[in-house]
Amino acid sequence: MEVSYIKLYSVFALLLRISVHGQVSDRDRCPPRLAYAYYTFQDKCYEFINHEEYWAEGQSYCEGNGGKMLEIYDQATMDFIRYNLDNVTGWTEAGVWIGATDSAVEGTWEWHSGSVFHYSYWGEGEPVDYWPLYHRDCGLLRREYNWRWAAYPCYSLGYYYKFICMYGAHDSTTKHDYCCHQPDVIETNDRIQYTHSSLYCSHPHDNYHTYSSN
Repeated sequence: MEVSYIKLYSVFALLLRISVHGQVSDRDRCPPRLAYAYYTFQDKCYEFINHEEYWAEGQSYCEGNGGKMLEIYDQATMDFIRYNLDNVTGWTEAGVWIGATDSAVEGTWEWHSGSVFHYSYWGEGEPVDYWPLYHRDCGLLRREYNWRWAAYPCYSLGYYYKFICMYGAHDSTTKHDYCCHQPDVIETNDRIQYTHSSLYCSHPHDNYHTYSSN
């Protein structure tokens, strides 16, 4: 009997998840069917969105999925985010949006959700609120600052970055009536190239099965 490459890949991915993140049940505390890589820390789930948007569009994406753009309330969370950006995601971009803004009152920074802004991690000289042509009203993690924060234009042409959504993690002892949660192992009889198997695993209902191994 021919062994499905995609099944082997899925089992390997599951074992890797356990070795890196601990119990798989930790990830089951997150909302189902998140489209991008996500990780748990304390009582939150963090989804690392692997495409670029302006700040407001990123915020809308997170809110549309029941979350909010990344808000960082303490150094432990900052260290967790920085570790993942440096060692896990493989991202090479210069910046990542966070949900901090002073668009309501210039110079008064707050989280877009209304959460208390009692912790900050600004880079040297930041936040700089104004450049000659535009205001810098939105928060960004800057790679060149070792992921310390900087103030950047929210909407100006060319200023779009990847972002991170955060969601409340459910209590692992609580039962939730979610429909159709994707299994960790997906069996298929389709012939799929190994190089495309990760796409299939991430989005099994998309049309990646059209790739042939011939």
